Amino acid sequence: MCKINESLRTDVSDIKEFHKYLVFYGPDENDVGIKGVRSDAPECAKEAFIKWYRENNRYENGRLRPLSESMRRKLIINVDC
Repeated sequence: MCKINESLRTDVSDIKEFHKYLVFYGPDENDVGIKGVRSDAPECAKEAFIKWYRENNRYENGRLRPLSESMRRKLIINVDC
């Protein structure tokens, strides 16, 4: 039986900070879900999204993925305003 670690749960207030800035995969892409966060989002929303992403996309052994510049470039989607 798997025990849920309460410290791994994401606070709903974190998601509310960035939900309007999310970028989803389009109909012509072969994937479904969240692609990243818009580049014009406030810095606090970007950080909240990266924190949420790292908490929900861990290595198989449970460790957090390292926060690198390449991860930030992958998750922050440039948009033309």
